Amino acid sequence: MPKKYPVQAVRSADGILCLVERFGHDRVVLACQIAMESCMFGFNELESLLVNREDEKFHVQMEGLAPELTTKHRNLRGKDYFNSKNIEKNDK
Repeated sequence: MPKKYPVQAVRSADGILCLVERFGHDRVVLACQIAMESCMFGFNELESLLVNREDEKFHVQMEGLAPELTTKHRNLRGKDYFNSKNIEKNDK
């Protein structure tokens, strides 16, 4: 919900930047993701997630569930394939 007064929006943003200084960028980003998924949009809720280390618990739970970024297929070649081709061309 947009703020009625711009000063309120600036103060909200300043509050979140203070959380970055206190807890670090990565933790705040993860806490924001958790807060958005849980429909918690207040500063106090975000700070509570960080103070109670809910972001770290969530990160540990999600580590084993991370999907592979690339699919396996016989026609897909990695960097080693192309690096070896470049070396062979330069040797000739």
